[in-house]
Amino acid sequence: MNSKPTKVIESVEVKIDNDSKTEKLINKSKRKEFSEYTLFDLVLYKSQRYNFLILCFVWLVNSIIFYFLNINIKNLSGNQYMFGMLLFSLDIVIVVAFGFISNTELMGRKKSLLLLTMFSLLSSIFCFVCIVVIADKQKYELLVDIGLLVCRLSTTSTYCIVYFMSNEIYPTALRAKGLAINSLIARIGGIIAPIIIDSIDIRINLTGFIVLNSIAFVILFKIQETYNRPLKQVPEEEEDKE
Repeated sequence: MNSKPTKVIESVEVKIDNDSKTEKLINKSKRKEFSEYTLFDLVLYKSQRYNFLILCFVWLVNSIIFYFLNINIKNLSGNQYMFGMLLFSLDIVIVVAFGFISNTELMGRKKSLLLLTMFSLLSSIFCFVCIVVIADKQKYELLVDIGLLVCRLSTTSTYCIVYFMSNEIYPTALRAKGLAINSLIARIGGIIAPIIIDSIDIRINLTGFIVLNSIAFVILFKIQETYNRPLKQVPEEEEDKE
């Protein structure tokens, strides 16, 4: 009787590495709900930290200069009522103009902010130089008034664009919290401005403007452009957990 050949099947031990799959499941389970985000997440997430801190500083600087120059209308050399009418009339024109410019592909939000910060910086330097170099007060007063007017209009337009950017740069889960803190920081600037205007010499104030605008101009290079970019729902770190 012929016996059939026996097939020997070698057993092969196959080790399936499920670590990556398990890790993805764990990460997905750890993804936060919208209600779980707090104010601290604005600095805890690396993708939000620098944008948040830069915007806080820009809001603070603009608030101090904005309120200082508004209150300082009474100290201008000309008729304060005429200057007030001119200033607030030009506000409408400048804000609308830069609102349009910041919505163009060429400039966007970031370049518009840099341009306005540079205008504010140069006008502050111009005013400081006029006061220091020109000995005759009557001669430099008109020049200083013009410089402060340019600085004020630049600051107003910056307010407009930084408000847009603050709404666009934060993800939906942190947008209201980020904008609220930015607004709080701006209110602190509004508290500081009336204190310093009557107690500190104009040259010292202008020196402060120059320093603050210089810092703002440098750090704005690090902020993200938000024009024509889709709004995020959650921080980038949380998106990786999907």
